[in-house]
Amino acid sequence: MNTAYSGSFGRLKVHYNDFLGNEFIKSLLDLEIKDIKLRLYETSYKDDIDKSSVINSSELDILIAAITGI
Repeated sequence: MNTAYSGSFGRLKVHYNDFLGNEFIKSLLDLEIKDIKLRLYETSYKDDIDKSSVINSSELDILIAAITGI
């Protein structure tokens, strides 16, 4: 199956294994922010968390920046 998408603004290749499963997301609900960050660090969000950690010191700000791409 071709997972590449082309549009007028560029191309995107979707990696289905990068999506977080429903059970994984539910497991985050009862955790503290620092523990959520540690769990997400084990996923494809690792690089985004590293980049966000350079410009933010708040655990919550790091997660928001990493997840939203801000």
